[in-house]
Amino acid sequence: MKRKSYKRRKYKVRDKARLCKFIFVMFMVTITYILMEISHNNISEAGNISQENNNLIDNNKNIRILIKTTGHKGIVHEGVELVTNTDTKIEGIKDCENGEKEAGFSLKLASDNISQYKEGDIISIEANDFDSYDKGMIITSIKRDTEKIVYSGKLDIYVVNGGFVIINELPVENYICKVLPSEMPSEYGIEPLKAQAVCARTYAYSHLNNTHYKEYDACMDDSSMFQVYNNRYVEDIDIEAVKETCGMVMEYDNELINALYYSTSSGYSATEAMVFGGEEKAYNINKSQTIDGDKKNYIESDCGWFRWKTSIDAKDMTENINRYYNIGDINSITVSKRAEGGMVKEIEIEGKNKSVLIDTPNEIRRVLAPVKDDVIRQDDVKYSNMSMLPSAYFEIEKNDDSFVINGGGFGHGVGMSQSGAKKLAEHGYGFKEILCYYYKGISIEKY
Repeated sequence: MKRKSYKRRKYKVRDKARLCKFIFVMFMVTITYILMEISHNNISEAGNISQENNNLIDNNKNIRILIKTTGHKGIVHEGVELVTNTDTKIEGIKDCENGEKEAGFSLKLASDNISQYKEGDIISIEANDFDSYDKGMIITSIKRDTEKIVYSGKLDIYVVNGGFVIINELPVENYICKVLPSEMPSEYGIEPLKAQAVCARTYAYSHLNNTHYKEYDACMDDSSMFQVYNNRYVEDIDIEAVKETCGMVMEYDNELINALYYSTSSGYSATEAMVFGGEEKAYNINKSQTIDGDKKNYIESDCGWFRWKTSIDAKDMTENINRYYNIGDINSITVSKRAEGGMVKEIEIEGKNKSVLIDTPNEIRRVLAPVKDDVIRQDDVKYSNMSMLPSAYFEIEKNDDSFVINGGGFGHGVGMSQSGAKKLAEHGYGFKEILCYYYKGISIEKY
C-alpha cells in the first residue's frame, strides 16, 4: 500500500512538472506573438507617417481652383510661362510631342501666337507626384508675394478669347496646406494655425459644389473673394497644422457651416446676416470680443489693426464716390444707422446733384475707400492704395477740405478673428476652444 501510494504521488509530481512546462512554453509563444504584432504595427505606422509627410492625404477629395492674374486682378492671362520641378504628363499641346516629360520641362504660351489652337482647347499638365504638396509646376508668368510658387496636382489651361484661363486641380488637404501661409502668419503659432486649417477646410468643402466658375468646373478662385491660396511659401508649421487636423471640419446640426473668418476685430463681432444679408445663422455670434466677460479687456486691444485712422481729401472722396454714384461734389457724409457693437449699417451721402443712401457694410467700405490716401494703424504702420475701408466700424467727420475717419478692426467681422485666435492661444486656448469661442454650438467632425 505504501509503495503504491508512493508511485501515485510520483506520477502526480511528473504530471505537474509537464503542465508547468507546457504553460511556460505557451506563455513564451504568446509573448513572442504580441511583440511581433507590436513591431509590425510600429513599422506600418511609421510607413503611414512617411506617406503623410510626402502627401498629406487622408481619403482626400480633389478641388479645382481658378488661378487669377498677377495682383488677382482678372481671370484671363495674356500669356502663360511655366517650368516643372517633377516628372509630368502633358496633353493638348499642338507644337510639340505630348506624353511623359521629365522635371525641368518648360512651356510658353502667348495670346498673340496661338493660331493653332481654337477657343475651348485645353492644355493639361499633371504631376506624376499628384498627391505631393511640393512637386508640380511653377508658373513664372504670375507674380505673388513670394517667387517660384509651386502648383501641385494638375493644371488645365483653357484657350479663351484674349488669352488663357488656368485651373489648378489638387487634393483638398494640399490646398489647405497652401491656404494657411496665405491667410495666417506662421508666427501666430500652432494652435491658431490649426484653428485656421479647420476653418479653411470647412469653407473649402462647403464650396465644393459652388458653380461660380462652372464653365471650367472650378468652385473658387485663389483670391480673397474666397480664400487666398498659394500666395506665400508653405512652412513646416503649416504642414504640421494640416496634419494634426487632417479631415476635421465644423458642423452645426449635422451640416457644414459657412466658416467665415477675417483679420482683426474692432472689439465686437458681427453676424453673417448683418454684413451680407439673408437669414441669421445660429452659430454666428454678435458679441463683445473679450476674455471672461470683462468689457474693458478686449483680446485684440494691442493688435495693430484694432484701431486705425485715415484722412481723405474731399476731392479724392468726391472722385471715388462718383465712380459709383453720380451725385456731384460731396457736401456731407452721415452715419444714419449702426448695428449693436458700432458697425455702420447705413450712411447718407449728400451731393450737389442728389443724395444717396447706402445700406450694406461692404458697399459702404468700398465707396469710402482711401484709394489715394494712407491708412495709419495704431502701431503707426501705414497702408496705401486700399480698395476698401479696413472695416465698417468707424466714425467720420468733415474737417475743412478732408474727411477724417477713425475706425477699428480689419475685415468684415464675421466668424473667427485671426488676430483674436492668436491672442486666445496666448491665454492657453487650444484650437478647438478657439473655434468654439467664435462659432456657437458647433461640433468638430471628421469629413
